[in-house]
Amino acid sequence: MTELNSKLSRTTKICGVEGDVIVSISPDGVSFRMKGMQKAVTARWDKIIAACDTPDTVPAFLAAKPLEFLRWSGTKLRRRKRST
Repeated sequence: MTELNSKLSRTTKICGVEGDVIVSISPDGVSFRMKGMQKAVTARWDKIIAACDTPDTVPAFLAAKPLEFLRWSGTKLRRRKRST
């Protein structure tokens, strides 16, 4: 996997939106703009993650807390890597 150090942009179609949409992913978040337009709709990563759901199988103390779940998972993976 390649680390995202700068903005990565791709053209896509979004259901209900007429025309091509440019999706840009950066270390700061995601932006969407119509191809040929300058103004974009943006969202920071913390807001995107907060809008997500956690899997049904997460421990109860992490239910409905997506950002905390990702932090907990990262800590768990780091510990696992250190012990091997």
